[in-house]
Amino acid sequence: MVSVYVMLHQRSPHVLCVTQRLRNIELVDPSFQWHGPKGKIVSENTTAQVTSTGSLIFQNFEEAMTGVYTCFLEYKPTVEEIVKNLQLKYIVYGKKQI
Repeated sequence: MVSVYVMLHQRSPHVLCVTQRLRNIELVDPSFQWHGPKGKIVSENTTAQVTSTGSLIFQNFEEAMTGVYTCFLEYKPTVEEIVKNLQLKYIVYGKKQI
């Protein structure tokens, strides 16, 4: 599990839904789904956004949004290969500005 620190009341960096290895190759038909704390699916809203490449971005991070976020990635390495699944977990913390 990777720890991510986000400044409170700020926009977050992109939280990626790929590994370093997968970032460097082209994926066929990738689909991304993010689940937040308590297993709730993260959908497009005013506080969070999932980009077309599967990155999670928080627009205005609040302390109550702290918790474990899990990305489920489904993709094919090539057209001929079968679908593969990957699950990545991040713990996202709110950090106060100094």
